[in-house]
Amino acid sequence: MFWIDAGYIPYCIAKFLQKKTNLEFYAIFDINYVTQHFFRNQKIVNFKKTWFFRDYLSTHLKKPNLDYLSKFEEKSKINLWTLAFSERRFYKYNEYRKFTYDEILSITEEQCRFYEKVLDEVKPDFMITGGKDLHRNYLFGEVCKAKGIKILLLNRTRFPESMTISGGYDKLDDFSKIDESKHEIETTPTANLEEYLENHSPYKLTLKHIDKKYSDKKFKLSVWDILMRHLKFLIFICI
Repeated sequence: MFWIDAGYIPYCIAKFLQKKTNLEFYAIFDINYVTQHFFRNQKIVNFKKTWFFRDYLSTHLKKPNLDYLSKFEEKSKINLWTLAFSERRFYKYNEYRKFTYDEILSITEEQCRFYEKVLDEVKPDFMITGGKDLHRNYLFGEVCKAKGIKILLLNRTRFPESMTISGGYDKLDDFSKIDESKHEIETTPTANLEEYLENHSPYKLTLKHIDKKYSDKKFKLSVWDILMRHLKFLIFICI
């Protein structure tokens, strides 16, 4: 099961994984309506079935079913209010919309029912995602864990141009059960790590990228060009 959002990295991973495996691929797309047209018609990745997250959200919120939510928390061991208050759109800092308790619970209930329906239908062994940084994808990851589904989360590391795959943010999975006779495990000397960090400084790489970008004439935009690009982003991308 792939959770694919605007980062598209899991989609790219799926493209290459299908060349190496005979597994069944499924995907939930959490993308805006403008981008959906491509993914509804794409033939690059052979997904057995796909769902588009926004198709399963109601435009009219209803009274939440507290009995369902209570039973859901009990069996999954997920504290739904803790997750809700970690979502910036639900919390007090949202200047555009103040959600009521019932509205938050109604949205959460819709998500929980949708996730349970999908996972009970597919019963995946793994869930691959590029991040769990919003209420909806974090909750999906927690529901997967509650059902015993292995999370494969792509994480940035403290090393530039390097990433890890683990079950959570800033977390290394337990390697104690690995049979060392079948896997070569090498320890990198501290001096080598210090040399690597010196030669791959994020600060230096960023400066190099900025210097290269703005030395190119095509990036030297007028105020009007910058304004029009912002308007196009607001109108066509943020829908």
